[in-house]
Amino acid sequence: MKKHKTKSLQHSVGTALLSLCLLLTPAGTALNALPSAYAAQAAVIRGTNVNVRSSASTSSQLLTSLGNNTTVSILNQTTGSDGKVWYQISAGGVTGYVRSDLVSTQSVAYTTDANFEAYLAQQGFPESYKAGLRTLHAQHPTWIFNAVQTGLDWNTAVASELQGTSSLVETGSKSSWKSTDAGKFDWTSSTWPGFDGATWVGASREIVAYFMDPRNFLDDSYVFQFAVHDYNAELQTIDGLRSMLQGTFLSGQVAIDASSPLYAAAVAAQGLSASTNAVGGQTVTDAGSGTTTQTGSGESLLGYEGPGAKSAANASSDTQAPAGTTAITATNVLEGTDSMSTSVMPGTSGPGMGNAAMGTTNATNMMGGTVTVSYADILMEAAEQSKVSPYMLAAMILQEQGSKGTSGSISGATGYYNYFNVGAYAANGMTAVERGLWYAAQSGSYNRPWNTPEKAIVGGALFYAQNYLSAGQNTLYLKRFNVQGSNMFKHQYMTNTAGAAEEGKNLGKAYTDTMRAGILVFNIPVYNGMPETPCPMPTKDGNPNNKLQYLAVDGFTLTPSFNLDTTSYTLVVDPSVQMVNVSAVAYHSAAQISGAGQILLDTPTKVVTITVTAQNGDQRNYQITISQSAGGQLGNTLQMGMTGSSDVSLQTGTSMPGMTTTVTGAQTPAVGVSPTGTVVTDVVAGTNGPM
Repeated sequence: MKKHKTKSLQHSVGTALLSLCLLLTPAGTALNALPSAYAAQAAVIRGTNVNVRSSASTSSQLLTSLGNNTTVSILNQTTGSDGKVWYQISAGGVTGYVRSDLVSTQSVAYTTDANFEAYLAQQGFPESYKAGLRTLHAQHPTWIFNAVQTGLDWNTAVASELQGTSSLVETGSKSSWKSTDAGKFDWTSSTWPGFDGATWVGASREIVAYFMDPRNFLDDSYVFQFAVHDYNAELQTIDGLRSMLQGTFLSGQVAIDASSPLYAAAVAAQGLSASTNAVGGQTVTDAGSGTTTQTGSGESLLGYEGPGAKSAANASSDTQAPAGTTAITATNVLEGTDSMSTSVMPGTSGPGMGNAAMGTTNATNMMGGTVTVSYADILMEAAEQSKVSPYMLAAMILQEQGSKGTSGSISGATGYYNYFNVGAYAANGMTAVERGLWYAAQSGSYNRPWNTPEKAIVGGALFYAQNYLSAGQNTLYLKRFNVQGSNMFKHQYMTNTAGAAEEGKNLGKAYTDTMRAGILVFNIPVYNGMPETPCPMPTKDGNPNNKLQYLAVDGFTLTPSFNLDTTSYTLVVDPSVQMVNVSAVAYHSAAQISGAGQILLDTPTKVVTITVTAQNGDQRNYQITISQSAGGQLGNTLQMGMTGSSDVSLQTGTSMPGMTTTVTGAQTPAVGVSPTGTVVTDVVAGTNGPM
């Protein structure tokens, strides 16, 4: 199953290894004059990958992106073109605009608490964790933070999560989020191969380090990825669950029949209390008469409220674009990976509807002998049977299926459902959705076949409890990054690198202020040899291809023969050779080449450096050391020797097949230059691939 819907060069003293975290300081300049009357205010970013724009509009130029907990200065505020408040902020040398709901200006004063300080020391939290934990303690003094001492070296742990296809990001992510490791980037085509259909590609070291570093998420939203998942009936109520589900397809209704454990209670509740249906009332259906009763909304069908429960119908909305507004792909690393369809299928549920649109007063007439109950009722049933928090179960489903629930995995079109995408991976000619539904259709463990939404949700919860919680993976973080137990870095519920953080934020929305005032437990991993500061989110974009497709000294033979991954070459020429011409072709058309062209051999040994600058700014140097010595090469007629075609650009040299050249007038021939007496000084229209 997978979730979807994503540098400081410091290192430990005494080691020569670089940290996997690379300091990214975006370059930029102030773009707007600031009113002197506005006093700058310190604040922090709330959200991952928050865009900074040139003006207060989502259509304006994107300057950079910032990660969660990034410190910024608010310089001004204005109303944007969308009618919302935007802050003009400054961070990392960039001044631009960010929507105000993605910035937290709340400052919580921490008064030194000797007992809490002693507790942090006893737990073994490094100093770099303590600032975030102190703020959380000031906000929520009843919360308990346990340090999970993994005993793992940080760099080793990150490297382990990069093995194979363990860590993926969406293909539309910034290029710095995507890997250029062997097998995960095709240098000859400048593209990333998909590992989950074409939708998901290998994640970069930097983005894995960012999402894996707990210090980036020690705030009262993302910290819920570290919340322990055990079911607690007093803390995890149906009111809290409804608050979390508001505005998603899980706020709707589902039809059940007499085979459901909920059926008798639902019928008994007829005319007394029922679950809110899609049109705002509540529906209970008499199995005998087929009639439907509407009652007032606001009560739970089965009364799952815990002691002192308080309604929280108006939960605050997510500060970022709603998670999962499109169907999300899923990967079950335990059983494989592949992508899911995002197309809307017949019978697909939408906001306020069950999977087969059963949340209306016509449900009984359509189905016969059925009762509609809420998804919240079913999730509470699943929690009681699996002993897993219903909030966590809901967060997982929303991460898998998206807030609209438009995936074919839960449409009911085949008669089967798979809300958690158990076994959903491409195999034997089946897509991920098809295989997930095949798994759901089998008779056997976990209440299968999953031929009703209720059986699929309860069965998926049992699967998760038995296979993950029982293995010690009792937080969202640990089921994404399994850094404990006997099966480390394997048996991970998802491959989406950002999955734990995204689910954690979703999970946090279920907790009202009253619930947050209680005792909550968080297990937070600690690693050995961590960088002194949290790993920053990489922000660079643009194609990273800075490799050459062709490199030659015209008319001469390099040693060794050219290879795109070989960056050092030698050439020995006769002393009579006074000038040579270096030709270079980049794989990607947006890459810039410098250092090629005519080279004067004015010293016995000349080192020629050809620099390739990728679209994202990354540079690679190729060097040719040319020596003059008796018996050296005298040069031949121009030889191209180039093979293959790709996204090419030619820097001063010789014409390439299929390319137009601009030729200057006759010049004095130099050894190694075409005997026609002309020198190619510019090449026009030399691309075979996309820009």
